[in-house]
Amino acid sequence: MFKNSPEYESRLGKPFVPPTVTLKQIHDAVPKHLLRKDPLRSTGYLLRDLAFCITFFTFAVSIEPLLESHFGGYVSFSTLWQVSLARAVMWVTYWWWQGIVFTAFFCIAHEFGHGTMYNSWWANNIFGFILDTFILAPFFAWKASHNAHHKAVNSVERDENYVPQLRSDHKLPPKERACTADYLEVLDETPFLTLVRMVLMQLFGWWVYLGCNKLGSKMYAKGTNHFSPYSPIFKKEQRLGIFLSDVGIAIMLYILVSVGRLYGWKVILMYYFIPYVLCNHWIVMLTFLHHSDPTIPHYRKEEWSFLRGAAATVDRPLLGWIGRFFFHNVSHDHVAHHFFSWAPFYNQPAITEAIKTVLKDDYLYDSTNSFYALYRSFTECVFIEEEGGIVFYKNRRGEAMREVAETAVHAIKEAGWNPDAQDDLDESQEPGDSKEYRISVLIAITSISDGSFRSSCLLDHGPVAHGAAGFNGMLLITRHARSRWKISKEHIAFCVSAVTAADAFRHAVALTGRQVSYKMRPRRKMFCRHDNGGNGQMFEDINVGTILGDQSHGSSLILTLWQHSGDGGLYAELLQNRAFQQVTPNTAAALNAWSAINGAQLTVIADPIPVSNALPNSLQFKVPTGLSGPVGFSNAGYWGIKIDSSWTYEASLYFRFPSSSSFSGTLTVGLESSSGTVFASNSTQIHGTQTSWTQVSLTLRPTSTAPTTDNSFFVTIDAASGAGQTIDFAMFSLFPPTFKGRLNGMRIDVAEALADMGPAFFRFPGGNNLEGQTTATRWQWNATVGSLLDRPGRVGDWGYVNTDGLGLLEFLNFFEDVGMEPIMAVWSGYSLGGTSLAENALAPYIQQAKDQINFVIGDPSTSAPAALRASLGHPQPFTLRFVEVGNEDFFAANTYPYRWRDFVGNLSAEFPQLQFIATTDTFNPLLTPNPLQYDVHVYQTPSWFAQNAFYYDGFERNATKYFEGEYAAISTNPNDIFGSPSDGRLLFPTMQSSTGEAAFMTHVNSTQWTPDLISFDAGTVVRSTSFYVQKLFSLNLGNEYLPSTLPINGGTLFWSVTRSSLTGDFSSRYRTRSGRHPTSHSNCPPEQ
Repeated sequence: MFKNSPEYESRLGKPFVPPTVTLKQIHDAVPKHLLRKDPLRSTGYLLRDLAFCITFFTFAVSIEPLLESHFGGYVSFSTLWQVSLARAVMWVTYWWWQGIVFTAFFCIAHEFGHGTMYNSWWANNIFGFILDTFILAPFFAWKASHNAHHKAVNSVERDENYVPQLRSDHKLPPKERACTADYLEVLDETPFLTLVRMVLMQLFGWWVYLGCNKLGSKMYAKGTNHFSPYSPIFKKEQRLGIFLSDVGIAIMLYILVSVGRLYGWKVILMYYFIPYVLCNHWIVMLTFLHHSDPTIPHYRKEEWSFLRGAAATVDRPLLGWIGRFFFHNVSHDHVAHHFFSWAPFYNQPAITEAIKTVLKDDYLYDSTNSFYALYRSFTECVFIEEEGGIVFYKNRRGEAMREVAETAVHAIKEAGWNPDAQDDLDESQEPGDSKEYRISVLIAITSISDGSFRSSCLLDHGPVAHGAAGFNGMLLITRHARSRWKISKEHIAFCVSAVTAADAFRHAVALTGRQVSYKMRPRRKMFCRHDNGGNGQMFEDINVGTILGDQSHGSSLILTLWQHSGDGGLYAELLQNRAFQQVTPNTAAALNAWSAINGAQLTVIADPIPVSNALPNSLQFKVPTGLSGPVGFSNAGYWGIKIDSSWTYEASLYFRFPSSSSFSGTLTVGLESSSGTVFASNSTQIHGTQTSWTQVSLTLRPTSTAPTTDNSFFVTIDAASGAGQTIDFAMFSLFPPTFKGRLNGMRIDVAEALADMGPAFFRFPGGNNLEGQTTATRWQWNATVGSLLDRPGRVGDWGYVNTDGLGLLEFLNFFEDVGMEPIMAVWSGYSLGGTSLAENALAPYIQQAKDQINFVIGDPSTSAPAALRASLGHPQPFTLRFVEVGNEDFFAANTYPYRWRDFVGNLSAEFPQLQFIATTDTFNPLLTPNPLQYDVHVYQTPSWFAQNAFYYDGFERNATKYFEGEYAAISTNPNDIFGSPSDGRLLFPTMQSSTGEAAFMTHVNSTQWTPDLISFDAGTVVRSTSFYVQKLFSLNLGNEYLPSTLPINGGTLFWSVTRSSLTGDFSSRYRTRSGRHPTSHSNCPPEQ
């Protein structure tokens, strides 16, 4: 118990190298929904803390009546000492728990001080002030100094609290001539004195800090305190808050004195003061341990950056579940708090997991018993040296527990490290550009029923620094510090202009749930117009023209199985790593997403009798002896599981006993929250004689809806009756209701979002997903059809295993359900690893492509693949007109001519009705037969799209069609807000082409690319502004391009006019770029 943790010992053994990751990388790793406040959830936590305080107070009030009544006659006390012992136990229990709750008030007031609970400035400050005042803490004073601490964490010169003492503070001799005896002479003390000093610090350290700045910033003179409005700690504008804090504490003291006089001082002592002192202890303990540790560096100004300071804290499981529950994650997730102090505490565990993937070894965690860690830091963190850019605490013997890797630090500097670059979040900023923006916001109410925009008026929003933050094409506007925003349930569209020299575009933004109430000046009633010389977008109906030259179609989608867009996304299966496909047995990684319950022993094994040849691995579950209650395992899903009381879930698994036994018991499966609340369960009897694989299928009907997705699927048996048993499990599955009710189907909300776009085509199975890193790991259609037991899965191209539960038939059924046509790719002999097959090796792969096509459109009476399709429930052929040969074969342009010739020659001979699409650069190299369609991929910056608005106008009109299979406006800046209008500008010249957004879906916990059209987590789907651009083009179609006064290359306004020959409808589309306000006139001839 009282020993160093493995994490601490590991750090001791490594010379310290400062973090080199950037703040941008940290921010990129964190899903932005985790930074949003949930006022209802915040209120729940506040009420919970208040309820506990009242409950424990009620308990204390009941102590004496309970003792006098002998607990209502249920307990008999025969001697006085028994009564005294019971009284002592009850009062100590009250003091402990009420001290914990008082600390909870401090921790949640800390959150109010950061403004993370509510969107209202007033609500945050009022509730924080009341809570802190109740425990005699100066809310506004602490808020001011604490926020200053966040700006200078572990900076020797500028940090606000627990600033290390220097060698000179202890009057120690210079280190060059100091020996151990010199240090011990000055610093050594008896264990008893150490204990006394620790107790004094824990009980009174909080008030010593507030009263005289002990261990506070050395910038301030002695005697500086947190109670004088004129203290140098505070700015002039903060003085009123300091005064109010003092008044609040004075009122609270008056109340306490009044109660003491009325009811006696013993009442104050027993009910308030002792819990208050314990609260002070916890405040000092948790704040001291955050930044005082022998393995954590402090930085001087030449080495300090915000990122380095934020990373210089340590997460600790202080008091285990008690600390996480009552202290609101303040110690468990303190690293995340320093990187995202504006994030609600209830999202910090997820933020911690996200930033760990970037920080890696720079993330600091210490599972050492917190009381031992307190003693260790108290005795080991004595002073730091007077010089050195990166320094560590030294102990009473003058020894630092950790050394700086000076060579590595020098190399980092030589590589060009500087704090501004490490902390920069705006990489799109041009040198010399101002970082102050003037934001003009147009308010437009959106009707939910028909989606039409209602004209409104414009407001000018004054200068704000870094006033906008983008996420996957969605723009969140931060309010001016002095503006007052009212919240309603209206749908608002904003048009934002960030006027700097680097600005090239303007972005229309749809936000749900905010209405701005402000003094507004009426302006012209057009959807977007704004001041400062910038041009907005006219968000009129927009469309895509003729696709592949034969009829009107909407935009298309490409599914690249990355970012968990398939497994964990469109595919409705809820369990991750459900069949242990393509994992290495007997490794921890093989248990991804699985956890033991109540001491169960779990191992993924290569089963000697596998459930199928395609699935050789199974989960071996062993029940240790000596346990009681349920024992088993759980699956966390794809970062959570949505539990809805209106749904029925279909659960299944396979099991067998490796050796026969007399066991007979109940196997229970269910759904529960992370806190243990069971929402649904069902059971079946199993027996030790079942040594062959047996499938169990059960339905789960939740009794209530879970408030969050922090839930898991569990499987348990009774530990006592199952002691010593070993059971193998395989091929788990858990399905919610699916889109159109399909078995093994699609997730409803994701599928509905895709259908809502009205796409005409779906290009599948990729993309890079088709190719594989090697020939052996390519996508193969026949490994994705039939029973799930016969699908081995494959190591995908984006860092995780594809289950192939979303297989060829599931794709085709989905296309039919939505009304899309497939553009199906066949593997053509090239893998991402750079290998192309020789021409004489292509024959079996050409045959596999033929079989793939026959599965889709073949005659079951003459084709075995088509007969397989019919046996799986679809005897009629699917629609298929376009087949793409390979993917991005411009990477292997030297081998594509013979591969194209052989594949197209053989396939067109058997399927003359199909059209084949080439995937090299257009007309480079020259191909035989001459391609009639090319798949063009464009990944460029927003500025490229603006400069190439006439990209296709220069193409020769020779009947060749161009399918824009992948395109995206890319930027290394996560705050870039100009992607959507850039996407739209590309769509104007594609009147003879189809278009497909490249990265169109992402799970927010597995984002590898931004922006994306659709983002989702386990329970929510978010459509980006790029989604709505695509939707507008897709749903407003024209296949006849009409003459107009053409826009000019380099102009500021772009448009096109089309007519549908099927409906006679006209569509006009407009896009602008920065510059002058354009004026446009549209006139239709009377006959039209």
